[in-house]
Parts: sequence; structure tokens; C-alpha cells
Amino acid sequence: MVNILPPHLSGRGKSYIHAYNAIVLAHWRSPLTSASSVIIFVAPDVDALCAARMFAILFKRDDIGYRMIPVSKNEEVMEIVEGLVDNANLDTILLLNMGNILDLPRDDYFGKLGLKVVINVIDSSRPISLTNLFMGGPNGRRVLIWDHEDSVTNLSEEKNAWEVVEVIFEYINLEPELTQISREDSHEDGMKSKRNSTLIDSTRYQDHGVQRRRLFSVIDKYYQEGSWYAQSASTTVYMLATLLKAVDNDLLWLAIIGFTSQYISGRISRKEYDVYQSIYFEEISRLNPKAASSTKDIRPNTELRLTHLRHWSLYDSMLHSNYFASRIEIWKDKGRRRLIGLLAKIGFSISEAKELYLNMDLDLKGSLTQRLLEIAPEYGLTELLYPSFERCHGYQVQSSSAADAAEGLGALLEVDPRIPLDDELYFTSKDRQESTEYGRDAWIDNFWRAYDTLCDMSTIQNSIDLSMTLKRAIVRQGTSIIEKQGIHTMRNYRVVVLSRGQDLSLFSHPGMLRRLIAWLCDVLRYRISGHGVGTLAKKYLYFVVACLCDADGTYSVMGTSFAFDFDTVVKNHLSYKFIDTARKIRAEAEYATFENHVLRLPKSDLQRFLEQLVK
Repeated sequence: MVNILPPHLSGRGKSYIHAYNAIVLAHWRSPLTSASSVIIFVAPDVDALCAARMFAILFKRDDIGYRMIPVSKNEEVMEIVEGLVDNANLDTILLLNMGNILDLPRDDYFGKLGLKVVINVIDSSRPISLTNLFMGGPNGRRVLIWDHEDSVTNLSEEKNAWEVVEVIFEYINLEPELTQISREDSHEDGMKSKRNSTLIDSTRYQDHGVQRRRLFSVIDKYYQEGSWYAQSASTTVYMLATLLKAVDNDLLWLAIIGFTSQYISGRISRKEYDVYQSIYFEEISRLNPKAASSTKDIRPNTELRLTHLRHWSLYDSMLHSNYFASRIEIWKDKGRRRLIGLLAKIGFSISEAKELYLNMDLDLKGSLTQRLLEIAPEYGLTELLYPSFERCHGYQVQSSSAADAAEGLGALLEVDPRIPLDDELYFTSKDRQESTEYGRDAWIDNFWRAYDTLCDMSTIQNSIDLSMTLKRAIVRQGTSIIEKQGIHTMRNYRVVVLSRGQDLSLFSHPGMLRRLIAWLCDVLRYRISGHGVGTLAKKYLYFVVACLCDADGTYSVMGTSFAFDFDTVVKNHLSYKFIDTARKIRAEAEYATFENHVLRLPKSDLQRFLEQLVK
């Protein structure tokens, strides 16, 4: 592995620009200089989507042909790689928001490709596989991890343990099995997934002595510390564009959407968000001087925590905001009356609050923020504002905020067009018919819809309309869960199992499950902090939601660690626990995404999985 760092950290080593120039040179030297020499694998999230679009712009600038492939899980990657083994023209593979946790140099993934193929990994997820970090030889050295910090220097103990374990396996003539879910486990334990990610099951080797147990415990500890997210992929690509002197407002806006999506989805904390927000604030000042303003400017703004306010009514925006919902308890009749009382206190009648914000009286619109701030403490709305950005799209189209764009693009990526929604806002009956015929390709169609929206941001309104429909479904489902007392306490876990209801097919998608968990966590966080539970030594709890997919009789299961303090993010310890639990009960589990904390389990295995998980 080669750790690729920004210039100010790389010293004499390789930086982003060196890695990019190597891609350009390899392409130009290719006999056919065809699109088959560079392939971009893109994960199904907004940040990766933005990073992919940014690379497309840079490659066009440098006359680089490429092929872009959206992939949603490990099995798809393995299938595609099988088809690339005989591609003699292939020089470069780019992995966007995927790859860090996979053992990329192994034959299960890219190890079987010709040694001239260089694997560039730009992935915001952490931790990074120890195999990717420390495997030497031609196969290991061709894996380039684009990092924002030195991930190797402080891992000397883990490096020594990993190297010794590698030697042990070679010595006893065993296939490196540094995983709890490998090919052998797939056969032995019934696991369908073939992910190799150097996660050691130390209990299987306890008979080999204290020294070996210590080595395995060192590696185990590395992964058990949990998963988290670092610098967004789009920010990394923007830094590259800055080094290439290729930045403009289009690239800047894509980077802003990408890193904003991390914040609004709870992947980074407010403290981390503020660091990058200040950097982009300076970039906006540099690229958008007031003396030369245009209809496509990017402007800093102060954003209210009100969902799609520019495109909705004030009432609906408050009703469907996670932040407002948790504090006003909108799932109760009393909470709805409290919301009406809040509107009255800031001088809005119900009719005024329910008309589109776009059509609202200018005086009311102009004084809204100040009026809300005056009564905010009374309702616990102490973090009502955060700094953000918006962009103009010309005279004919309404400007959009970074949060609106990120939410809308996320909605496009997360909804299967075969699923009927209450509001027919985006997908036509023809879309649904074609998606049914192509099956798995439905989400790929969604990917390209979202990508096309990035190419023409004036069409973002369609995706925002879809996002508002999803917000209604989330509030509807969340309210139902609370009313039916569907949040069950199992030791340090809060568990919800969805097995019936009109929106089951919608929430079986990992993206929608994540949105529902975020809504429930906000509700639970405010309840806990309001009852003094936050004084406990542990500042977080685990939340697990399982949703039945009737079509194949499986459950989509997602888990997260959520902090009691608002705008704080803790490492997700359930990534390792999910893997360990599935192995112990010998569940026929498979990964629904590239994230370890999202599994698909047979209906018959769910109860045993949950019981083992909370032990």
C-alpha cells in the first residue's frame, strides 16, 4: 500500500497530484487510449456521486476517456472484476467511497488483475483494512490510499501483529483467513458474503499459545474500536483540482454538496463540519467576488434546521424536520397543538404558515429567523441555525441550498421506482414497468438520474419533490412506531422491528432505513437528555432497526451508535458486532451495502441474531 497525502503532509512522498498525473500518463501511453483503460467504481451515496462528477470534469479537461460503473455492494464488485481479468487495456481503477475495509490486494478482489493495474482508493469510511495498509510486494504496492492524514505512523503495533500473523498462515500453509466472514466461513457458517476484511476471530486460535492470542487481540482491537467517516471524497477531489489549478464554481458546488451530505446524514460532527465550512467559505470569497457577481454565484448563508423550507410551506417544513419533531413531539396531538402555538407566538396564522414559502409575504419571510430565535429557548431550539451555502441557478430557477441539493440527490439514490408512493412526483408508470423488467438495475437507473441532475442543477426541484415525499413517509412510520411503543429496550440497545405496514417495501432499502434511524435517534436523544440519562458514564446507546422485505422473506438490519449530545458523532461499534454476531449464530447473512453495520438476514435468523447481539 502507498499512502497518498495532501502536499503539506506528503513531504518527499507522493501527493494527490502525483497520483493523478500517473493516471493521465498511463492513459496516454495506452496503445488504444480508450475508455477501457480507466474505470471508476462509484458507491451509491451523494458524496461519491459528487466526486465521480468532479473526476468526469477533470478527465474531460485532460482528454482522458473513462468508464463509470455504479456498484452497491461487494458481490457486484467481485462480479465486475471477474470480467476485467482479460482486459489488457486496463491501467487504472478508481474506487469512490468504497474499498478501504476490503482486502483489495487479495485474489478475492483485485489481486487477480494484471500487476500494471493501479488501484486508487478515495474512501471517506474508516477504518482502513490492515491488509491495504501493510501488504507489500507488487500486489500491495499498487493500492494507493488517498488519505487526508498519515494513517500508518501510529499503527506500529498493529503492523507488527499483522505481519507476524501473515507469516504464521504462510508457514502452516493456510490461506490467509484474516476475516470473520471469508470463503471458509461462508461454507462453514452459512454466510453468503465473501468479504475479506482482516477481522480476526481470535477465539478460534486460542490453543496456539499466549503470543498468538496477543497478536490476534491487537488486530481485533483495531476493528472493534468501530467505524467512522473522515474527509469527504468530494473534498479530496476538490483539493486535487486546486493543485491542478482547475477549480471553478461548478467543482466548488459539487464539493460543498458532498461534504454537506456527510453532515446532514450524521456522518460527521458539527465540529468537523465547521472546519471544512470555513475552508469552503474562503474558496467562495475567492471565486465569487462581489464586484463580479453573476446569476450562477455561490453564496454563504445561515441555514435554519427546517427541511426544504425554500420549497415547502413553513408548517410542513417544521413538521417534517428531525430537529423540530424531536423537540416539539409532533407525533402527539399535543405536539401538533404546540407547533401551532409556536407559530402564533412568532406572528404567523395557520393559513400563512401553510402557504408555500416562495409565496409568503416578504416582510414575514424577512423576519422569520429573528422571530424564531426570540422564542427558541422556550422550545429547546438552541441549535436552530448552522452556517451553510446556497447557489443561484439563473433568473428562471429558484436558488437551492447545499442541504436541499444533498437531500434531493440522496432521495433519487434511495428509492426503487418500482415502489408506489403516495405522491406521484417523479417516477412514471413507464419507469416502474421498465424497472420491474430489469430488476436489480432499478437503482442503477436512479444513479444516472441523480448524475444527470448534477450535470444540470436547474432540475434539482424534481429530486427535492421526491425527498419531501420520503420525509412524509418517515414521519408517518416514525409516528406509528412511537404510538405503538415499537422501540424495545434490550440491555444497552434500542430495537425496532418492522414486519407490517404500508411502507415496508420502502424502508427495506438501506438508505431509507438510515433516514428512519436518524429520525428515531433524534427523538430518543432529546428524550434521554431531558431525563438526565446523559449524566451516565456512557455517552451513547445502540439503535438497531430491522425491516421485513416480503418479496424474498428477509430482513434488512441496520445498527448505529448514537450520542446523547446533539451534533456529536461517535464511532459505530456495531460494524464489528454485526459481523461477529452473524458468524456466531451461523446466519445466512449477506451485506446490503459496503458498510458492515447493514445486513440482510433470513426471516428465521432475526430473533437469534438480536438475542446474540445484545449479550
